[in-house]
Amino acid sequence: MKKVKLVERSMGYLTQEEIGEVLAALSGDNLKVVKLCLATGARWSEAANLRGEDVLAGRVIYINTKNGKNRTVQISAELTKYITNG
Repeated sequence: MKKVKLVERSMGYLTQEEIGEVLAALSGDNLKVVKLCLATGARWSEAANLRGEDVLAGRVIYINTKNGKNRTVQISAELTKYITNG
């Protein structure tokens, strides 16, 4: 049987205006998760499932990612403070 070829769709990106609208519409933990996703490229579930010990000064460690690998990503001191303290 012949394999069916799947056409890859191009990735969609948010404009700066759309990012501003999303950030303005959110608050609390949802805003923290979105800021972390935008800064690191994380999936929503990866950012939402972070524990306190996964956030260190200047970096965040994503554990048990979709591809099964752990990943460390640098983040700004400002973002570290925001997501750990609010």
